[in-house]
Amino acid sequence: MRTCTPGTFFVSYEHPENPKYIGIDCGIVGSLNKEDKRYLAENFIAFFNRDYRKVAELHVDSGWVPPDTNVEEFEFAIRTVCEPIFEKPLAEISFGHVLLNLFNTARRFNMEVQPQLVLLQKTLLYVEGVGRQLYPQLDLWKTAKPFLESWIKDQVGIPALVRAFKEKAPFWVEKNARNT
Repeated sequence: MRTCTPGTFFVSYEHPENPKYIGIDCGIVGSLNKEDKRYLAENFIAFFNRDYRKVAELHVDSGWVPPDTNVEEFEFAIRTVCEPIFEKPLAEISFGHVLLNLFNTARRFNMEVQPQLVLLQKTLLYVEGVGRQLYPQLDLWKTAKPFLESWIKDQVGIPALVRAFKEKAPFWVEKNARNT
C-alpha cells in the first residue's frame, strides 16, 4: 500500500497509461461574517475610487493596524503600491511585485494578518492567474467596481434594511408578547 504517503495523499504512480499527476483540493472552505464583507467592500470601493485616505482610515478603524498609525504616511504607502497598477489590464500588472510591496507595507505599519481573509486572498490570486490566461486584456477597474457598488447597495441600502426588518420582526413581536 505504497500509494498513500505520510501526509495522506494518494498517489497513482506514473506509467504509460497515466503520464500526468493532478492535484485536487477537496475541502478548504472559508467564510466571512457581515462585518468582514462590508469592510472589504468599502475597502475595494475606496481603492477603485483612488481614495487611499479612506483605505488607510478603514484599516485603522478596523484595528488591522495599530491605532497610533500615522494615517498620512499609511495613505502615502498605499498610494505608492496601488497607483502604478491602476487602470491597467491584467497582462500589464505584475502581481508578484504588487504583493511584495504590499507585504513590505504591511510589515512597516505592523498590520495584523486576518486569518479569515487568507483563503480569500489566495482565491483572488488564483482568479487573477486564470484571468490572465483566459482574458489578459480584462480591465478589472471597469468590471469589478460596478459589481461592488451594486453589492454594497444590496447589503447596506434600503433593500437590506427591509430584509433585516422582515427577518427580525417576528422575533420582536414574539419577545414583546412574552414581556406583556
